[in-house]
Amino acid sequence: MTDNLMSTLTQIAKTGNNDNSNSLNITNIYLKVIDISNDPSGLTYATGTNLVTGENIRVRLSTIDESAHDLVSMKKEASLANAKHTVTRLYAGQKPREELMAKKFKRNANFLFFDRCFFMGNINNIPTFRSHWANTISKQPSIETVTGYVNIQYKDESHTPNGKIRAWANVLEFCRYFTLEDKSKNLDMVVYALRNTLNKTNNILREGRFQAEIIDGNNNTVALFNIPQKYIETNGKDSYGQSSVFLAPSEPRDSIATFLMKDSNSANSFSVSKDIARIVLSVFCDYPYQKEDFLSQDLDYLQNLENLKNQLLNGEFKVKVFGSRTYRFGRETIQDLSPRGNYNPLKIFAREIYQDNNPTGNYENLYVPMLLVMQVAETGRRFIVFHNRINYNTLGEGKPKSLKELSDDLDTVQPLKTKSYSI
Repeated sequence: MTDNLMSTLTQIAKTGNNDNSNSLNITNIYLKVIDISNDPSGLTYATGTNLVTGENIRVRLSTIDESAHDLVSMKKEASLANAKHTVTRLYAGQKPREELMAKKFKRNANFLFFDRCFFMGNINNIPTFRSHWANTISKQPSIETVTGYVNIQYKDESHTPNGKIRAWANVLEFCRYFTLEDKSKNLDMVVYALRNTLNKTNNILREGRFQAEIIDGNNNTVALFNIPQKYIETNGKDSYGQSSVFLAPSEPRDSIATFLMKDSNSANSFSVSKDIARIVLSVFCDYPYQKEDFLSQDLDYLQNLENLKNQLLNGEFKVKVFGSRTYRFGRETIQDLSPRGNYNPLKIFAREIYQDNNPTGNYENLYVPMLLVMQVAETGRRFIVFHNRINYNTLGEGKPKSLKELSDDLDTVQPLKTKSYSI
């Protein structure tokens, strides 16, 4: 098992790893900016606090020659001449690299992301780095960060009446198994996953999701269901301080009851999953149901559900459950997630399912170690303004994983972590 996610990131940010890239002390840096200025030699440095390690550090941008040598050392270019040509075209081409002074005066950046950073040693007792590229995270004075295993979804419904483009991130909070011995604890896990405010501060809105997979003795998925959050109209203020009506997450038991309401729709996978959920919640949570609420009253259909109930009771099937926290992307960042031609920026978040080495056309979601940066709206809802994948090579076992592949001790081994930062 991997170590605690935050401590792992901290160690890597300080020392790097032992693969080909990190033997060169390569890392990424998320910086709370204190100052951007020139040193006596004329080099521009950004000085501030490393959001991962908490250390005070300084960073400058690499020169063309330095980055060219880096590409050769990283075996991304075979010759120094080719490397210089590549870097020059990148740094000084049609969309040239923006200098740090522009981040200060043009972008008013308070938080910066530095890509491909090389540790240069402690200079004047300050850990000093040089970086391939700098991106603005936020110009706001305060942000929140979330690290954990993340699945990002993008949905374009703009072609439908009143439709919108939406994008959101589901960040896993826990992964457990239901047990027959403690049914009240099982129900508590469902409620916890769907809670609509954060425990420590009830005025902060929280969106959640509960997922369950029924697994046989060979660890094959037999069935699954998701209980989504219910939303209700709430009065509040928008980002300009004006009165507005927005959708806010409802109480968790209200979400459960709404999901389990009798479905009058024709047979589909979602409607069937509700009947499976009724059986699972009855067996493991003593949650009542009425047979009249089932999608079908066909005797074979009812018998299959009864068989499922018996297989759960006798331990033939187990139920693995997941709780996740949902964050929405801000309007300015959604466009970065949209597919463009053959390029899909969210390709790493899904994997096609194969059966007997043949593609089935179905996909499973993958969860990727990431850092999300949030702004807080007047409504109290967090929205994502920056996201970045934490390279799995620097996390050992942190490569993209399906729910089935994730540890059943996720919240201890790879926990969701949140932090707040202010200038």
